[in-house]
Amino acid sequence: MCICINCLFLKTCKSYNFVEKMHNINSQTDRLYLDPKQTVLKNEILSISKGLKVNDWDIKECTNFMEKGGNWVFQR
Repeated sequence: MCICINCLFLKTCKSYNFVEKMHNINSQTDRLYLDPKQTVLKNEILSISKGLKVNDWDIKECTNFMEKGGNWVFQR
């Protein structure tokens, strides 16, 4: 699971915006000002069935992470 869902900077982070794009989610955030350093991205290739593969992207570590539980529940 991506640690970003409980981060204060979820709505303004360039790295999380990248993860959304990799999941084919059109981010409607227009204030991307946080460019975090030393993030650790995880790309897991999942085999679904009959040769179908899906990439799952998550951020596992980030030096800018600041806890804000439930921050992913926001209005776009």
